[in-house]
Amino acid sequence: MTRATIYHNQNCSKSRAVVELIREKGIELEIIEYLDGNMTEDVLKNLLNEMNEFADYLLRLDHPELYNEDLAKSLTENEKIMLMVKNPILINRPIVRTQKGVRLCRPIEKVYEIL
Repeated sequence: MTRATIYHNQNCSKSRAVVELIREKGIELEIIEYLDGNMTEDVLKNLLNEMNEFADYLLRLDHPELYNEDLAKSLTENEKIMLMVKNPILINRPIVRTQKGVRLCRPIEKVYEIL
């Protein structure tokens, strides 16, 4: 049976929609509420590595109280990762992992690439 893990924010409509899509396919789903402090530096680095992406790929730009584009340009990769770990609301979502890979599911249809 196919299994999936989603790094999920219940307050995000796209995240909820991806949960629904996965469940409709009958796939066993592990839900990780990453805003609850479950996103560690190692986990985030592993996800980025599996996606073959850099921290900028997951950084949300729509939280000006936490994120300043000019400041971010001066940060190293590790500093950006730590910024997201300390402020998980800055992590774009939903992120889904299956045995076929890891995807940031924006748009939500990207989840089909790994199901």
